[in-house]
Amino acid sequence: MFLRYNYPDTEALVRARVIYFTQIGQYTLDTFDAPNIRFSYGAEYLYAFTGKMPDARQIAELYAKIKLFYPDFQPVK
Repeated sequence: MFLRYNYPDTEALVRARVIYFTQIGQYTLDTFDAPNIRFSYGAEYLYAFTGKMPDARQIAELYAKIKLFYPDFQPVK
């Protein structure tokens, strides 16, 4: 994801590690959101991690990918 947004290799690696260490922490603490809630904030998560807000096309692509695994997904915003 970070290489896609043109971050230098080392910075992209560190940013990716922050994300998966955060994910490990969520599993360790047993804190989970329902998928429809969590995925509804996909654009905001991308912005928080990359500093760049995805455009409408990218958000549509994200939601299409989510629907492959969660066909009933509807954003809750």
